[in-house]
Amino acid sequence: MLQFAKLGKVLKMFLKILLLLAVSTQIFAFVLQKTYYIPSTYVKLRDIVPNAPYDLTLYEVDPLRFTKKVRAQELMQTLEKHGFTELSSKSRYIKFITKSPIDTSKIINALKDAFKEKYPSIQFTSVEVVPRGYLNTIPQEYEVELPRTFYRTNEGTLSIETLKKRKLFFDYLIDANIDVYHAKHEIQKGEKLSTLNTIKSKLNSTHLKRGRSQKNKST
Repeated sequence: MLQFAKLGKVLKMFLKILLLLAVSTQIFAFVLQKTYYIPSTYVKLRDIVPNAPYDLTLYEVDPLRFTKKVRAQELMQTLEKHGFTELSSKSRYIKFITKSPIDTSKIINALKDAFKEKYPSIQFTSVEVVPRGYLNTIPQEYEVELPRTFYRTNEGTLSIETLKKRKLFFDYLIDANIDVYHAKHEIQKGEKLSTLNTIKSKLNSTHLKRGRSQKNKST
């Protein structure tokens, strides 16, 4: 019985090692984001690496400005001290912003509806809308205003106008797919689109910023 107990302990230890190795392959190689939206005024390890096996406070956000800017190189060095290697960043600075405790669902729905008008076949994966500055609350009644050419890119800035004519600005980012049709040959005027003269494919919204959507016809 004693031998079986020892064998059981060895197996448990082996399984723990395998689990740590599996986790390490997921968290030790990634690109840092340019901006992180965090739930409090403290930057936690898991705000950056959600699958980290432990958590701790790395920085404190300015309680008056609700933001913290850190050099990317400094952040990578800090993470490396905790065993996180193979890090990279496309930005020189990393910004942490405390999330505003507001409901942006009305703005998100207005943004979705506007994109659906331009691209009826659009399929949303995610839509993020965050205020450009910290907001404790927003008015219940307001109108959402989008840039005139909002549909040409998957990210940008929109505004809401309150009944008192006050404007508040928000950044948005959408991830979606759009059905597009590519012509198999030159299509003549009056010719109906069909599978005989077009090929259907999906275009990710990230390509809109490159202007590719202007070369394709959405359903």
